[in-house]
Amino acid sequence: MPVAPALADLHWQPLHEDAWLSVRIDESGRVVHYARRRAHFELVEHLEASHQAVLTALQTVPRTQVGLLVDLRDTPEAHAAPPSGRPALRKELIEAAMARHRPKLLRDFGRLAFVLRTAVGKLQLDRHLRNDGFTAHITSDEREALAHLLGAAP
Repeated sequence: MPVAPALADLHWQPLHEDAWLSVRIDESGRVVHYARRRAHFELVEHLEASHQAVLTALQTVPRTQVGLLVDLRDTPEAHAAPPSGRPALRKELIEAAMARHRPKLLRDFGRLAFVLRTAVGKLQLDRHLRNDGFTAHITSDEREALAHLLGAAP
């Protein structure tokens, strides 16, 4: 069985880039990489517009033939509080908005894998996915996530 590459080993084509999200597809068309960036959402409208742009970009992707790697290791919640004078959205507002977007984002992909930093984050994500009716491979190791998506050994 082939060994899974690291994210840095793949060649990527951007699908969407903004202050909050980076979405790209590998040049072979087998993996979409959705990465949350460190910037805090200050308004629900920013979160809504960013995810709508991602959904629009994903319209060109044959989802059933592609794996989706959702990389949440660099979320603002995993790092420092927002800069002074620049409030972040309350957690419950973000969770409510993501509950609306998550099913639209995840649906129809051939395989799903998530990379997170913490065990608490993994438990929370597992609960959200079950509530949304999805199953996914959840790990803290990007090679393991890619192995799941590509059918390779980690």
